[in-house]
Amino acid sequence: MASLLSGWLHGIVNDGPAKLPRRRKCALTPTPSAADLSLPPRRDVDATAASPLFQKLPAEIRIQILTAAFGARTLHMDVMLSYPPWRRRPVARDRAVPGHAGMFVEPSRDGRFFPVLDTTARQGWHWHGSICHRNPPGAAYADSSGHSVQPCQDQCRNGITPDDACKLWPGVGADKCRIGAMGWLQSCRQAYLEGIDILYGTNTIHTASKALILDADRLLLPQRLAAITSLEVLWDFGSHPPWADSFPGKSRELMETFDNMLRAVLSSFRGLKTLYISAQWTGREPVMAYDTRRRLGGGGGPGSDGIVERMLMQRIDRMVRQMPARVTEFTFAIPSSIYMEQCQTAAASGGGQMVEHISDGARYERFWRPVDRGAAHAGYWVRLGQRDLKLDTQSNLADSLLPHEWILYAQ
Repeated sequence: MASLLSGWLHGIVNDGPAKLPRRRKCALTPTPSAADLSLPPRRDVDATAASPLFQKLPAEIRIQILTAAFGARTLHMDVMLSYPPWRRRPVARDRAVPGHAGMFVEPSRDGRFFPVLDTTARQGWHWHGSICHRNPPGAAYADSSGHSVQPCQDQCRNGITPDDACKLWPGVGADKCRIGAMGWLQSCRQAYLEGIDILYGTNTIHTASKALILDADRLLLPQRLAAITSLEVLWDFGSHPPWADSFPGKSRELMETFDNMLRAVLSSFRGLKTLYISAQWTGREPVMAYDTRRRLGGGGGPGSDGIVERMLMQRIDRMVRQMPARVTEFTFAIPSSIYMEQCQTAAASGGGQMVEHISDGARYERFWRPVDRGAAHAGYWVRLGQRDLKLDTQSNLADSLLPHEWILYAQ
C-alpha cells in the first residue's frame, strides 16, 4: 500500500500539469489545414447572421469594446503545484479575510499576509488566472518608496495586494478580479476569433510559474504563444542565491533550469516586444545589513561580485545577443543585495553607461548594461528587483546612506 501511495504521489509531482491533447474535441482555433475563420461564413447557418452587434456595428468599434472589457491590462497566468486555495471562509481560521480573486488570506505574527490553503485536499496542479491589481487604479500611483509597485513585488497569485489595492478597483467582490472573457469567447466562432487576439495580443502576461515557461509549447497553442507581445516572468531560485548553495550539484541544476527558461522565452514566445525577467530568492527573510555599503552590494561576501557576473549577468548578456530586433524593451531585475554593487560598477566604469535613481526623479531605479557583439541590441536595463536587505536599527548605517540607497531596503 505504501509503495502504491508513493508511486501515485511521485506521478502527481513529476508528471507536471496536463498537456494539450493531440486531438482537440472542439477545435475553434484554425490549423494550417483547417478552414480560415476570417472568411465570410455561410449566412444561413452563421450564428451572427441576425446579430446587430456583428452586422451593423463596425469591427473597429467592437475591437474597442472588447479591449475595454478584457484587454490592455496585466493578466496573471500561472499553473502551480499546491494545495487548492480556500474559496469560502475556512473553519477555525478566525483571522482569515477575503483577498484578491476570491482567495482567503490571513496575517502572520509580523503582520504579513499569507494565502489560506485547503490542506485537507490533495496537492495537484492548479491553473490561476486573474486581472493584476498590484497597483490601485491610475498610472500616477506610487508606494511609500516613491515608485509604483513593481512586477517583482507582485503577490496577486497568492491573493495578496499591497495596502488592499484590490478594494480600490471598481466592481463587486471577487468578480472584478476575474478576467471575464470566457462568456464572450464561447458565444460563437466569430466572437472567439475577434476576442482571442485581444486577450493574448493586447495584455501583458505575468507569470511566476516555472512549469508554464518551461513547457509553454505543450500547455498553450502555438498561435496563442505567438500572439503574446508583453511578458513578465518572476524566476524564484528558492531560499538563497544559487551560488550560495553548499552543494555544487544543486547550484548547477538551478542554473541549468535558468538557462532552459531563457531559451524557452526566446523560442516559444515568438511575438514578444516587451520582456521583463526578475531573478529572486523569496524563500528567506531579508538579510540584516549593518556593515559598510560596499560589502552590502556583494550579495554574499568578498568576491561575490565576480560570481554574480559569471553565474547570472553573463547568462543574460548571451540571451540579449540572441534577442531579435522585434523585442524593443527588455528589463532584467535583480535583488538589492547584488544590485548595489552592480550599479556601482556601472557608474564607475563610465563609457556612457546610464544610472537612474528614483530619488532624482526617475521612474525606475535602474542602470544601463551594454552588451558587445549584440546583433540587434546594444544593451539592456537592469532594474532594482526584490528588496532582500533590511536595516539594523542598532547600527549607524542609516546615518551614512545616500538618498538613492534607502530604496534598497525592505520596510
